[in-house]
Amino acid sequence: MERFRIVKHETSSNFRYPHINCKIEFYVDGVRPPIAECELIYSVNNEEGELRFLCVRDGYRKQGYGKKMLYMALVDTIKHNIKKMNVYVHPCQSPYMSFDELIHFYEKFGFILTAVHGENSDWIEMYKCFK
Repeated sequence: MERFRIVKHETSSNFRYPHINCKIEFYVDGVRPPIAECELIYSVNNEEGELRFLCVRDGYRKQGYGKKMLYMALVDTIKHNIKKMNVYVHPCQSPYMSFDELIHFYEKFGFILTAVHGENSDWIEMYKCFK
């Protein structure tokens, strides 16, 4: 059996603006630690969010768990009335996917490529707007 768990929803003002931190974990029966997890941060003032990271453990990649995790992250984002979600991806942090695969992964969920930064395409910037 698969299940998601929202680990924390805490309001903080450590940054320049009040924000909500959220961590989501994904479990399958009998497997600990979680097989996938992500962290989000939502700005309370300007209705923007950022996907801080999304990762799937070795042995569980290429089985759809990253898609399920991103879907749950987007559901949580909508629940918080966030209008725009940003994601910044460093390809070197994702050695299991090529640069083009990373872009395609997020594009399937409606993210739009904003920019590619660095001389060697060091990182990409994408966003998704919600109505």
